[in-house]
Amino acid sequence: KQWYQRRVRGDGGKEMVKEGLLNQGYRELRLGGRRVWYTLTESTTMANHTVLLIHGKYTTSNLFEKLGTAKFMSEHGARIVAVDVPGFGKSDPPLHLLDDHISFFSEIIPLFEMEYNLVLVAVEEGCEMILPYYLQHGVYSRNNSFIEGAVLISPKGDVDKLKQFVDVSKAGYPSATRTVIVNGQKDMYVNYDMTNLLEKIPRS
Repeated sequence: KQWYQRRVRGDGGKEMVKEGLLNQGYRELRLGGRRVWYTLTESTTMANHTVLLIHGKYTTSNLFEKLGTAKFMSEHGARIVAVDVPGFGKSDPPLHLLDDHISFFSEIIPLFEMEYNLVLVAVEEGCEMILPYYLQHGVYSRNNSFIEGAVLISPKGDVDKLKQFVDVSKAGYPSATRTVIVNGQKDMYVNYDMTNLLEKIPRS
């Protein structure tokens, strides 16, 4: 068995080194009585960042294993957590949709000790799932956010529903987070309305 070392924040914000198994594989946990499936891949070097990978509507967290994304990132100093969002993959259905996504990420992030140097990476409809949480706890947070930024790949979603979360009046807000929006040249469909909305996020 391989072991990892990574830096974490202890009591009083003191930096500590934590050790454990390198790769936990595809596993199940219980969250509010519901099953949630996930994969956890620790960095092969001393990890300074945690990356939360969020899949799209027609995929699961296994996508990142098949593409080699988790392995590649873990070999370059990142700790990787990928979850089957409620209602997808093997995870149980959510109780509600948009509000449930906010509460889901609010519970899952502390559970995996991701409240330190966190980067969010979302694909397609996963961008819609994570965006409300990211804006509330990252971009518009008045406290020092533990979220460093987000990478939104081929973003898709219900633009009208998400408009309530993007404050266009704060386009110049001095946010500590950075947002990267990626659309590929070979994407079969680009949601330009979604991209235009995301470009109104400070420092995107």
